[in-house]
Amino acid sequence: SEHLCTEQLTSKALPLLYLSDFKQLSKDEEQKNKEEVQRIIQLIYGRQLTNGGFEFWPGMNRAHDWLTSYVGQFLLLAQEKGYAVQSLVLDRWKNFQQQASQSWTPVTRKGWDAISDTEQAYRLYSLALANTPNRGAMNRLKELKTLSLNARWRLAAAYALDGKKTTAEELVFNAQTTVEATENQNLIFGSSIRDNAMILETLLLLGKDNEAISLGEKIAKELAMENYYSTQSTAYAIYAMAGLSNQFAKVLKFDCTFNNQSTTINSAQAFYQTDLISKDKSGVMTFTNHTDGK
Repeated sequence: SEHLCTEQLTSKALPLLYLSDFKQLSKDEEQKNKEEVQRIIQLIYGRQLTNGGFEFWPGMNRAHDWLTSYVGQFLLLAQEKGYAVQSLVLDRWKNFQQQASQSWTPVTRKGWDAISDTEQAYRLYSLALANTPNRGAMNRLKELKTLSLNARWRLAAAYALDGKKTTAEELVFNAQTTVEATENQNLIFGSSIRDNAMILETLLLLGKDNEAISLGEKIAKELAMENYYSTQSTAYAIYAMAGLSNQFAKVLKFDCTFNNQSTTINSAQAFYQTDLISKDKSGVMTFTNHTDGK
């Protein structure tokens, strides 16, 4: 994985922080995941520039704006999960983010404006996640008449993290909960799954449970249909879905019937996996849910 770009490295490690939220891991699996995350954190340190930003490939010597927010978010979440993250790395990153968010100005070129304001909103979200919000820059972005839908949702997440729930709700009042892909999306690794996962995270922060559940179902379907995953789509979807399952799927209790053979499953996790032992290669499977969760 030394030969992966910084975005792939981060996308490989982010879901590993949340796998145990979904399913029971063996001691062995857990240990392997921990070592892998810690190893990737070390590799990521080597991708930080002296100005605090992160580069896409080693040796590029230029900070990648979107990626710098994404890596910072991962490091903050890893720290929250108990991993050792160097405070010097985070401090340099925060300085970079503060300066970049302070000096940001709206882009007026059609098609690039939605990319740029989303990038700024994500930067502001990452600072709020670090408990060092740039409130002046947040307010300036909020006043932007041309604010794109993606940016609106991301900025709402920043306000929600900063405890300004009313402002966050005003920002997304009546806003669609699914995003349209814009041109130049690949510059910010955009895709409908990733962008919807970001909206799902915001809905959870705002306590909009019903919308969160129905968007979660949509993302689950999209993930099941995806045959090509942009790494960030999968990583962010798993992160957002972990938030959803932690909030609603506290336990699993259901009956599963396969060709008239019935078993009852109890699980403390939101995800249950087992091998089907049956002579029949095909047949009818039915489920009965015994909880009031979806």
